[in-house]
Amino acid sequence: MPPKALDVVVRIVKAVKALAPEKIKYDLLGKVFHDLIPFETRKAVAAFYTNNEAAELLAHLSIDSADAKVMDLACGSGTLLVAAYHRKRELLEEGGGYFGLEEHRRFLEEDLTGIDIMPFAAHLAVVHLSLQAPVYETERVRVAVWDSTELRPGQTIPAIHRELREAYKRPPLEAFLEGRPAFEEKAYVKKGVVTAEGVGGEAIELEKVDVVIMNPPFTRQERLPKEYKKALDSRLKDYKDKLHGQLGLHGYFILLADRFLKPGGRLALVLPATILRINSTKGIRSMLTENYEIEYIITTYQRAAFSEGAQFREILLIAKKSTSLKNQPCTIIFLKNLPKDATSAINLANKIKNLKKRLNIGEIYENNDFTMININQIEIRENNENLFKFIACENLNLHKIWYKIQKKARKNLIPFSDYLSQIGGDIEEGARARSQILRAPIGSMYILFSKSRANKREDKWVIKDITGKFLIAENLIDQKTIKIPLKSLKYGLRRLSGINMIDLSNRLDYILVKEFPGLKDFFLTENVDSILSDLMKWRKYLSRRLSKMLIAFRFDMSAKGTTLFSWYSSVPLIGCGVVWNITGLMDEDAKVLTIWFNSTINILQMFLNRVETRGAWMQFHKYVMKSLLILNPSKLTKDKKKSLLQVFDEIKNLEFPTFLNQLEESHPARRKIDEVILKTLGFKEKEIKDLLDYLYPALHREILRLKELMAG
Repeated sequence: MPPKALDVVVRIVKAVKALAPEKIKYDLLGKVFHDLIPFETRKAVAAFYTNNEAAELLAHLSIDSADAKVMDLACGSGTLLVAAYHRKRELLEEGGGYFGLEEHRRFLEEDLTGIDIMPFAAHLAVVHLSLQAPVYETERVRVAVWDSTELRPGQTIPAIHRELREAYKRPPLEAFLEGRPAFEEKAYVKKGVVTAEGVGGEAIELEKVDVVIMNPPFTRQERLPKEYKKALDSRLKDYKDKLHGQLGLHGYFILLADRFLKPGGRLALVLPATILRINSTKGIRSMLTENYEIEYIITTYQRAAFSEGAQFREILLIAKKSTSLKNQPCTIIFLKNLPKDATSAINLANKIKNLKKRLNIGEIYENNDFTMININQIEIRENNENLFKFIACENLNLHKIWYKIQKKARKNLIPFSDYLSQIGGDIEEGARARSQILRAPIGSMYILFSKSRANKREDKWVIKDITGKFLIAENLIDQKTIKIPLKSLKYGLRRLSGINMIDLSNRLDYILVKEFPGLKDFFLTENVDSILSDLMKWRKYLSRRLSKMLIAFRFDMSAKGTTLFSWYSSVPLIGCGVVWNITGLMDEDAKVLTIWFNSTINILQMFLNRVETRGAWMQFHKYVMKSLLILNPSKLTKDKKKSLLQVFDEIKNLEFPTFLNQLEESHPARRKIDEVILKTLGFKEKEIKDLLDYLYPALHREILRLKELMAG
């Protein structure tokens, strides 16, 4: 936005506010910020406007003193700082204090500090804060344009030296793109202190604060320019043991917040929910569980995020800087309805604080607006690998079911990683066309089991016949045939779509691994010479992935095409890119584990341990898979293994409906799988019936809730 246009916006806001302040909602400037800055610009620096009610809730749960020094290191238009202002004023007046000009000035000139890399946002934050008491004039506001990651306590931010005009041209992170001159003048924002007029103010001396309240920029590590990533690692090198090569920008800001926070101070953050689970943020979780008491983790099932325009799930997290594990629990809160206005948010915060004191550890409280439970800090610390499990489902009884199963069956369950170590097996990714391995579309390497499997342009060949040592392949375009030696092929699975049976043995595709006469006719328009040079690497790549069992890597539990989660083959095959190939398995063990991974018992475990991406979409990285508990095939008695194998034979060729339908209808084959698994784990008939009668509809509701989350 040109500077003149910005001046017009500011003058209009001031004029209308002065004329009728009671008719303008306090979130006006946040919406200006959200609507007037182009989406691609905001996305480039991950700038999203925080929902005002969420801001009020966060401020009221984290600020407990009218004298609190509060900082936002990514302040945007100032929504969180304004919520902090409201909370501080409320505490002052509740304590019998008087709020007037001096108090307003103290809040803005001494107590509240905001930094943002985007000049337009910082300018709006100044106006936003100044207008909280429009009858009082304020000469100074502690807001500056700066890259916060460069800052430390004790540092001074100087006054800005030129008008903001040049800073609007592009997001400043572009200065670090490779191939761009290191000191290209246009790419830099002129940094310093901002005033309502857009020119330099008085320098700001930075100090440690009582509360860091922030919605940090969520830029994935892949989008961070390499030079900027190096700069971040250098600026936060005192936290090097917490850094990870794939850490997103929000992780750096959490470390930065810790740097500015006093002992006993609080973090109050809007964060992507993945921070509770993914491997790249393990160091951040370690810092939070070792150096803080996590006081609140708040999620919502009304909508996915607390930020406008964010397309991923978010949480509110509040943590007190303390290494001692006192009796204060971590309160997990599931909001069924977001507060409708500031008053509702404040009332909700007060109710939560009162209930927190009264609830025992493990006790569940539920009403029409939220569900909450208190968790012991020791349990939080012990589950540092996966804190997401505590918010994985709103129905907290599902956690209790899985805990009951673990407790009862502990002798029969083993971490997947331990079992794989015992048999010398591993979890290998499916076949993917990686540039360093194969310079051709991966689909061009397949001969499909049937025409129904072909849905992409590179799907050119289908099995016509197999005679002796040869496969006859038919071209789907011109119906010409080609004769391929079977020794040049391996069994494979091109894609999961349409696969609704557990046993793949008689429905496998083939994948080319070795040169044969007529290779040029097979590839037609592809660069045959380059493919020939790749075939040796390709063959080795595939050979170590041969497996009799596949497990889905990424899926949507609510999707129509999702029926099963694991598959067996009597012959070793290479699965496609969306599955894990489990190597080293003996035939009977592969069947047993296929039954286990398709059981609703295991699916509940996976649901609680998932890495959520969006809505009901989830994925299971290798480290997640290894952490899962499995039914230990080596500990099974002959009779128990026989029962499991018998069930496998009974259902292996059945066509399963969608997974949601299986739960909704208590599908006979699903019931049969679950009954034999629970019986093997030591459950009695009555226990099994009661457990499954509750589990199916409860899990069904949770999956539907996730499906609706993004639409909400």
